[in-house]
Amino acid sequence: MAHPKRSAVRFLTRPALWAVIGRFFMPVSLLVVLLAADALWPHLIAALGIEPEGEAAVDAGLAVSTLIWFASGVIIHRSVVWLFWEGWFPRRTGTEAPKLLIDMTGALIAVIVSGGALAFVFGISPTGFLTTSGIVIAIVGFALRSMISDLFTGVALGVERPFNIGDWIEVGEGEVGRVVEMNWRATRLVTKEEISVVIPNSQLATLPFRNYSKPDGFWRDKFDIVLDYEVTAYQAERLLLSAVNQIPEIAAIPREPEVRIIDYTERGIKWEIRYWVPDYPSMSALRYRVQRNVLRNLHFSAIRVPKAKME
Repeated sequence: MAHPKRSAVRFLTRPALWAVIGRFFMPVSLLVVLLAADALWPHLIAALGIEPEGEAAVDAGLAVSTLIWFASGVIIHRSVVWLFWEGWFPRRTGTEAPKLLIDMTGALIAVIVSGGALAFVFGISPTGFLTTSGIVIAIVGFALRSMISDLFTGVALGVERPFNIGDWIEVGEGEVGRVVEMNWRATRLVTKEEISVVIPNSQLATLPFRNYSKPDGFWRDKFDIVLDYEVTAYQAERLLLSAVNQIPEIAAIPREPEVRIIDYTERGIKWEIRYWVPDYPSMSALRYRVQRNVLRNLHFSAIRVPKAKME
């Protein structure tokens, strides 16, 4: 068993710990300086030759007290992010915390700190301030109702986690894209053609969307082909399944490919080939490889895809 002191020393030398120290160094140092200035305020005023009851001294004292509140708010916010959103939450859920929830936590702490500064520094009652500005809040809320809807929808999506950053989703019948960002108002996707698509969060709550990355990374692709009636079922299955099983990426997935008859047409029998691909980005390339193998097998077997017939 390692000695406790040695383990602590090794932990102190980790880059992650130094990153945390760098995150808190500036706000903590500022708070210490401000608290020292507030405690020694009469001596500082006397040393600077400023009238204690003068306007300049009063304004400077209010500024120092206000900065103490906001420096404390920064420390509290960064502590919550470090301990909860970057510590407990990923260990509990196995995924990173949504940026939207982190931003909302910061906004809530900012509101609380602002209310405390108004009450204890300026002597303004937060209740009275909110009551006075109630009409303004109602007007602004009505004007921004769509943005507010997007905001709360984003919060719901962040809590339910129907998709994560990096997932491939399709909203409605639109483009399929990879989720790269989810902010206060919208979710941004990037398609396979490197086109950015911005979708308001409220649309994600009303439109159905497909997630190609959940519950598993792999999913099933399919296409169909028409073979002549002279091709037996055994021949069709052997030709089509071998075209799929010869691709290592598909063979490595713990799901069996299959073929089935989906229709009898004037040209011939329509067969459907169904197989599993490891992820959405590789779907197009793997489908081409399967189709190429199918054409090769048909060529070596001297089987042609039938053309349309006329009596």
